[in-house]
Formats: sequence, structure tokens, C-alpha cells
Amino acid sequence: MKKSSSSTAQGSRRFVAACVSQAVRPAGTPAATTNRDATVRERSRAASRWSPGVAGALLVAPILACLTGCGMQAGTLLYWMGAGRLHQVDAEFTLSEGPILILVDDLNERLTWAPARDRIAEELGKQLLEHETTRKIISPETVKRHRRTHADFDDLKCNQVGRLVGADQVLWIEVQAFRAEEEVHDTTLAASISVTVRVINPNERKNRNKVRLWPPNREGKPATVQLNSNEVGRLKTRANIAAELSRRLAKEVAKFFYKHPLQDPEE
Repeated sequence: MKKSSSSTAQGSRRFVAACVSQAVRPAGTPAATTNRDATVRERSRAASRWSPGVAGALLVAPILACLTGCGMQAGTLLYWMGAGRLHQVDAEFTLSEGPILILVDDLNERLTWAPARDRIAEELGKQLLEHETTRKIISPETVKRHRRTHADFDDLKCNQVGRLVGADQVLWIEVQAFRAEEEVHDTTLAASISVTVRVINPNERKNRNKVRLWPPNREGKPATVQLNSNEVGRLKTRANIAAELSRRLAKEVAKFFYKHPLQDPEE
């Protein structure tokens, strides 16, 4: 039977391809070696097709799978991976350049650790200056001096105290609740402090509506920090517990006034 022209052409191409294959193979190289090299090259090309995104997803997947049970360590891990650092929270209010008076009021005498008021004011002042939210903070020592020299100091309103010490604004903090016991009864909430925060213009005397600068509501901005039983156990004494609560509260309140990451690496 006579072969078609197309069949003849295909046969010719196979013959040429075979000849070329034999030509490129070095003399004396077994066909099995050439096939093995081709397999290696094919695997190499397949590996190169993996995108960085795919590789990253495979790396992160097992990490994400354990986050629900990792607690604070998971938050820290996500922060350093960029989840917390990339998302920034804007300041809720911009303080003036100062002088700023930090006035901590405990009208209902909830603080069971006497130095707590001064410690909160000191720590908060450091935070505000460190993050350049203002340029000048009136020291707690200045407030103490005026308290000693003015018999009616504790009867003055916060705006009156602000004018007395020469403040441009008053950062007024009212203690709402405080718990710092050495005996732990609740493992999840062993110690805590809750406050409300306001910013006052002490020099506004004509319009009462302009005295409160922030927040818009009269109740103030709430802030709470807590310690669990493990943290309380490490701190041991009421003084240490109260000091740590004061430090953490100062950091939390300061965040209202500067742009910061969504999650602190310590949290």
C-alpha cells in the first residue's frame, strides 16, 4: 500500500529528531545517563515555578494553625511578623506643647497603695515625652509643693489646680476601680485598675462648653489594665503589683495621644 505524504513527513521528522538526539549526546555516554540528567533538569524547572507567595503560605500555615492556643505568645509572634506593626492606630487627641499637668484623682479613695497616684503621673509623663506628644510636663513635685502651701488645695476643681500651677492643659485621670491583692482568688483577673481620662482647658473662663477638650462625652475615656494570677505570683507584694499596674496604665493612657501599632509586642 502506498504511504501518504504526511506519513512520510512524520517519519522523516522522527528520524531527524533521533539523529539530533544521538548527535548532542557525547560519545560513550550511556542513554540512561542522559535520561537521568533530563529528569533532574525537569525537577529543577518545576521547583523554580514555585512563587514566593506559595512558599510563604506553606511557611505561615502551620504557625497560623496554632494561634488559637498560643495566647500572648501568638500576639507577639504576629507583631514581629508584621501584623501588628503594619496596622497603625491614630491618636485620638493631640495635646498642646505644654506645660501639661497630669492630675490623678482618687475621690473615692480606691487606691490602697499610697504612692500609686504619683507613680501613674510619673510614668505617664515619661511616656508622653518619649513619644513626643508634648514638650513639657509639670512634675508631681510641683503639685506636691502647691498642695503643702495651699490649705484648700484638695477642694479646688481640676481647672483651678491647672491655673494654679500654670498648666496649658490638664490631663485629668479619675480612678474608678483598683484591685491589687496578694491573695489571688480569680486566676484570670488577679489585679486591675480602671480609670477615666479627660483633657481640660484650665484657662477657659467664659464658655464652660470649651473647658472640656476631649473626649466629647462627659464621662471621659475609659482605660483598664489587668494582671493574671501568674503575673501577680511573680510580683508577690502589693507594692510591686500596684507599681506594675501603674506602669501599664500609663502606657495604655499615653496611646490615646500618639499614633501607635495595633498591638504592643509585650501584649
